[in-house]
Amino acid sequence: MASTKTVYLRLWTPDKRHVLLVKNLPELEPLPNGVHKGEGWGMVGGGQKRQDLENDITTAIRELGEETSLTADKITIDPEPSIVERRGNGSHTVIVYDATYYTDDISTPLRPNDPKGQITEARWVNFMNLLNGTVDDLKIYKTHLRMLNDEPNPYSAR
Repeated sequence: MASTKTVYLRLWTPDKRHVLLVKNLPELEPLPNGVHKGEGWGMVGGGQKRQDLENDITTAIRELGEETSLTADKITIDPEPSIVERRGNGSHTVIVYDATYYTDDISTPLRPNDPKGQITEARWVNFMNLLNGTVDDLKIYKTHLRMLNDEPNPYSAR
């Protein structure tokens, strides 16, 4: 089985009070790991299309543009990943990069430009409210909430 890779951005405001999340529609087809992803909110990111031609940060920037219409000119991405997890007997790798979006205005609505139409909304969310459970209208993927909070994966391949 060929290995697969998913790259995510934990995109923060400069004060680290807000994080960018996107709303995903349920996947009609199973993911490469066989899981059917349901509807929910999570970090910007997605699968690496051509591992031989696209590096991890290029994947993250492409996904950022597709899912939010934001461009890389106002962000800095830490070149070292914050999280690297191997899943499914090591056949799938999840990589998370921290990034900062430099703007004074996070109230401007973001417009998803996802070619597959899977991303329906993007918004900045107060991180402490998210952790405290006071953002009631968001169904956050459990794995994304864990990774946003830097908690280790109890199921990660070692």
